[in-house]
Amino acid sequence: MTLFIVYCAIHGFWPTHRLSVLRLLRSIPLSRAKLESTKDLHYEARGQSLDGIWVESAGTCKRRSVAGVGAHGSQGVELVIDDGENSAETLLDRHQELSALLAEFHLETPSIGTALFWRYNLASQDESMRRKGLELVHDGCRVAQAYGAPVLLILAGQQEAQTEYTRSYTTSVETMRQAARIAADAGVTLGVENVGTSLLGSPGEYAGYLADVDHPSVQAYLDFGNGMAVGPSFAENWVTAVAGRIAAVHAKDYDGAVNAHVCCGLGDVDWERTFAALRAAGYDGFLTVETPPHGHGSRPPVTRATGLHAARTSLQWLSGMEDR
Repeated sequence: MTLFIVYCAIHGFWPTHRLSVLRLLRSIPLSRAKLESTKDLHYEARGQSLDGIWVESAGTCKRRSVAGVGAHGSQGVELVIDDGENSAETLLDRHQELSALLAEFHLETPSIGTALFWRYNLASQDESMRRKGLELVHDGCRVAQAYGAPVLLILAGQQEAQTEYTRSYTTSVETMRQAARIAADAGVTLGVENVGTSLLGSPGEYAGYLADVDHPSVQAYLDFGNGMAVGPSFAENWVTAVAGRIAAVHAKDYDGAVNAHVCCGLGDVDWERTFAALRAAGYDGFLTVETPPHGHGSRPPVTRATGLHAARTSLQWLSGMEDR
């Protein structure tokens, strides 16, 4: 794999890099994966902020922003869909323009991300809510097709009040199978991310869920930091649990002492063991560096500069692993 790390943000774009195991804009040999840089998936406010990363909407994206991503060595970007200026329709309407811009700076689009599945719960007992989630899958697959992205990030869903866990779980599995058929028709893989949604809280349950869905178009979108945050855990165990079913990877660290995601190398992830597990699993895809622009609990002003600084911090540390 190779390591690439960058945390830059252009709302609607998330830098990516072909790495062997890291997501940024530069590469470092590991085994030979790819790397990308993306946003934290919790959409905070319409406009410019994604978990503290300053971004620009697809509607106003400037050439210099994309150039900046490429200048950091990124090999690609993850496009991000929201319900505002980065809607699926906007990304489709601007496909020709944006694709030309990405091609000019030699940036691939390995995946499509969105925070909207936090809102459109695929495990909900409300059929209209699940229908909106499936419509989002359809729209996301259209965007993925247009930009040649093989993976669409998706969430399994969340528990609801006064609903038994097993019922939520079963509903999610059934809905994900419907989503899988949509994705299969579009030639897209759905990458189920391990996030703290109150479902899939352990490596075993995460793997079991994929087995229960049992569809080749539904794989894992693995996030090291999220795995560490959902409870006492080890990042490498999440890797081994879904070995052979990893479609994409988010790379960020987690510091249990302050209960916060941090730059790579500043937290509790055992990177050497985690990368060894990725190699053993045969993963050779992009590694998306999802580094927050704040360290151990501090939150500097949300600007492009703070986002790029966080990206460089993670990138420099990961690059140092090349000498280990």
